[in-house]
Amino acid sequence: MRKKILYPFLISVNFGALLLQLALSQRLGFAVHAPLMTLFLPIIFLFNCGFFIYWIIRFRWPFLLFFGMLLLSYNQLGLLYQRASPRIETSPGIEVMSYNVRLFNRYGWLSNTDIAQEIENFIQRKFPHVVCFQEFSQKAAPRLQSFPHRFSTDGLAVYSRYPILNQGKVIGGDQSVAAIYTDIEYQGDTLRVYNMHMESFRLNHQTDSLLDTDQTLRLRKRLLTALDRQQQQLEALVAFDQKNTLPSLVCVDLNNNAFSEVYQGLASRWIDVYTQKGSGLGATYSLAGIPMRIDFIFADSQMKILHFERFREQFSDHQPIMARLQIP
Repeated sequence: MRKKILYPFLISVNFGALLLQLALSQRLGFAVHAPLMTLFLPIIFLFNCGFFIYWIIRFRWPFLLFFGMLLLSYNQLGLLYQRASPRIETSPGIEVMSYNVRLFNRYGWLSNTDIAQEIENFIQRKFPHVVCFQEFSQKAAPRLQSFPHRFSTDGLAVYSRYPILNQGKVIGGDQSVAAIYTDIEYQGDTLRVYNMHMESFRLNHQTDSLLDTDQTLRLRKRLLTALDRQQQQLEALVAFDQKNTLPSLVCVDLNNNAFSEVYQGLASRWIDVYTQKGSGLGATYSLAGIPMRIDFIFADSQMKILHFERFREQFSDHQPIMARLQIP
């Protein structure tokens, strides 16, 4: 009797989760405006993967539900997972790294006391042409003498091996810094590099709770406030870039995933490099053990994307990413 009840119950739960995933990823033929729910879409996907494995092990037909979802949302799944490209581009191009360095461990989050030096050694080994830092600390930063051209402000920095012709801040409607930009001269061309750190949700899996009503209400308010702030930052960047005539790219700690409205806003104007040359999950951050891709490099559609790589260094709570591109 218990099995007769459990079996249809599990099918119902699985079917409901699959419908929720399709709705949030805009694959049911109608728009679902649920910005808070899209935060959890990667988790819902992993939940459905777990059901798929369960049904396969049990040799039960509901595994076909998962295949149906794959057929309906194949393009959206590319935001979560990419197969490695069999073609390796060896053409030269400008290499740009994006890295949230968490203030170079200035306040001792990690037991390693040489984090700044470790990050410097790592960057020197990879030796990109440009590095965009988020959560940058001037006091704790390593010297990085190989990058003589630099611009930093408000926790953001761009270090370059090539001359910076122009630089400045992108100011939002509330007069805060939404991003910074640098115009970099590279082999006779000029590239505009935007560096952003979008508003954080400041989630803490040890203190935030959905079981306590008061905490849930405070958490929801905090999330909605952060989402609104992220949207303002996006609008400030797009408005500023409308006056730009140079090929551009955006390095950003989005503090959100690839199903969010702010991601869609960036992806409508620039190309997510990971979707063209990435491999695997591409996760750059772990939230309570759940891998999340929240760090991105977006490139101008005129640029040729040659390579993208995510590194597994554990010198911050984020992992660095790097792209190689050809300027048109």
